[in-house]
Amino acid sequence: MSTYLSEGKSGTHNSPVSRTSVASNVTTEKVLSAIRFPGVPQNSCSTFTEGNLAGTAAHEPGWIALEQPGAWGRDIFDGVAFDSTVAQALEKKLADEGGYRLLLIRKPGRLGQVVQDGVRRVFLARRIHGQDQLFTFCVKGPADLLELSLNDPSQIPFAERLPGTVLTLVCAHAKRDQCCALRGRPIARFLDQMRPGGTVWECSHLSGHRLAPTAMLLPSGYTYGRISAESMLAATSCLEETGVPLVDNLRGRSSLPAAHQVAEVAVRELLLTEQIEPGIEELTFEDAPQKYSDSAISSVHVKWGSARGAETRAWDVVVKLGKTAAVPASCGKEGKPAKSYDVVEIRPL
Repeated sequence: MSTYLSEGKSGTHNSPVSRTSVASNVTTEKVLSAIRFPGVPQNSCSTFTEGNLAGTAAHEPGWIALEQPGAWGRDIFDGVAFDSTVAQALEKKLADEGGYRLLLIRKPGRLGQVVQDGVRRVFLARRIHGQDQLFTFCVKGPADLLELSLNDPSQIPFAERLPGTVLTLVCAHAKRDQCCALRGRPIARFLDQMRPGGTVWECSHLSGHRLAPTAMLLPSGYTYGRISAESMLAATSCLEETGVPLVDNLRGRSSLPAAHQVAEVAVRELLLTEQIEPGIEELTFEDAPQKYSDSAISSVHVKWGSARGAETRAWDVVVKLGKTAAVPASCGKEGKPAKSYDVVEIRPL
C-alpha cells in the first residue's frame, strides 16, 4: 500500500504563502460549475452567524476514521451503520485505548452511498512523541478494530504511516443535521475532484452544526467552519505544501483545549500582520499561572520559536468565555445561547 501524496514541507515563512495552489490541472471554476450547490432553507441553524469560530473545535486526543459506505444513524454507535453490539464494544475500546474519537467516513458522491462487501479503509491520527502522525490500514469490518492494539499504531502489523499526507474530512452527516449534508456534500465532491488520490472523504458529525459547512484536516486536527469550496481547498493546500495552517475560518486545533485554540488563532493573526506564518510545531502553549476574579476569564502563554532558531517571542493571551444571542444548535431545535470566546488582550512577555 503506497502513500497518497508526496511528503510535505514545513517551516516559518517570512512572507504570505500562496493561497491559490491546487492539486489538479483542472480549473476551480470549471469544477465548481459542474457541481450543484442546493439552497439551504431559511432559518436553518447554519444561517445564523452569531459567535466567533475560534475555540469551537472538538478537543480530542486522537481520531480513528473508519470507512463505512451507505447510511449512518443519528449516532454512529446506535446500530444503524453497523451491529449495535460491535458498536458498544468499539465505543468502550476507543475510550480505553488512547481516548480516540471515532468518525465514519465514505467516499464523496454516489460512490460513498453504495455498500459493498470487501475491505474498509481506516485512518488513525494522534500526537505521538510530540508529533502529529497519520496511519492507514484496512479491515474487513468494524469488528476487526476490536482485535487491534490501538495504543501504539506503529505496532499494528499492516499499518502504514503517511508522512506529509493531509487528509480532508468534510462533515456530511445528514441524520445529525440537514445543513451538514446540504452544504458539506457538494464541497466534498469539489475537493475530491481537485485533489484526486483518496485524501478527501465525507465524515460523520464533527460538532458545531450551526457552523456548517465544517471540515477537519488530519493528522493535525485543524478544524474549520463556515467554509466555502474555495476556502477549504486553500486551507488544505496551504497546510500540505507549507506546513502552515490557514487562519481564515479556523475553529481551532483538536489536540488543544478551547482557550488554547483561541490563543493560537489570535497569535497567528497577529504574526500575519508582520508577514510571519509559523509552522505547526513552532507555537507552544501553556496555561498562565495568574487567576482572575471573573471565572470566565483565563489566560494562555504562547511561545513562538522560529524553526531557524533566529527568533523567540512570547505572549500572554487573555481569553473570555461569553455567550451569543439565542441560536439553534441544530436545525429544528429551540434557540439557546451558545459559547463564544473573545480575546481580551494580547500582552508581549
